[in-house]
Amino acid sequence: MKRCGFLADQATLTSVLRACTGLALLELGRQVHVHVLKYHRDLILSNALLDMYCKCGSMEDARFEFTRMVHKDVISWSTMLIGLAQNGFSHEAIEMFEKMTSSCTKPNYITMVGVLFACSHAGFVDKGRSYFQSMESVYGVKPGREHYGCMVDLLGRAGKLNEAVELIQNMDRNRML
Repeated sequence: MKRCGFLADQATLTSVLRACTGLALLELGRQVHVHVLKYHRDLILSNALLDMYCKCGSMEDARFEFTRMVHKDVISWSTMLIGLAQNGFSHEAIEMFEKMTSSCTKPNYITMVGVLFACSHAGFVDKGRSYFQSMESVYGVKPGREHYGCMVDLLGRAGKLNEAVELIQNMDRNRML
């Protein structure tokens, strides 16, 4: 593209970053990042960079990008939170959720999956239970299959198998209502 004299724009760079993310090509993604620095950075491009660094496991770069972002939306916060949780930083992911909610950014369905996943991997049964129970009333997110799955995982890891079975049975009843 460059050889043919075409300039990369936001859409092109975002697409290339998504490809780097999907193939876990961190070094190529860093090369694209250099090109991103030449252009006005918008939220979509910043989120694509953040997603690429998180999914490639480069949390130091992800943290740096996140702190540099002037504007953050629910996608930015959720991407960082899930990246932390999936890369073994569950405590930090839960702190990120608290910062997010205090910044008046409303969590969405995906955010809640991320925070429950983090609670499960950190062994925070009470905190996970509390987030799960407040999903609909506080955040307006109706629990779905993924949320129940995280809760069953959380309870199972904690050895609370009877409670996990009860949750599954209640899930079936709640879905019929």
